Parts: sequence; C-alpha cells; structure tokens
Amino acid sequence: MKFVVRYWSSQLPDYRKPDGEPHWLDYSLHPATKLGLHNALLTLQDRLQIP
Repeated sequence: MKFVVRYWSSQLPDYRKPDGEPHWLDYSLHPATKLGLHNALLTLQDRLQIP
C-alpha cells in the first residue's frame, strides 16, 4: 500500500476521459508509513498553494 497524491486540472487538453469522468494524474507516491503520510500531506498542501 502507498499514499498517492492525485490531482486533475481543467487546463490540460485531456482533462476528461471519453465517458466524462475527470482524468486524474498521479503527482507523487509515498510509502505507507507515518512519515510517508506526513510527506503526502505536505506535497498536497504545496500543490494547493502553488497555482
């Protein structure tokens, strides 16, 4: 098991799949440990703060 930080952006040319669902992109993978969870949350926070 790993922690995955994913996002989707409407600014990408293929941001929707043919069935209309958003196309999620894996931003980073982190191990299933307390440190991995901590790093995943920090990565998510950075991703949200930097447009």
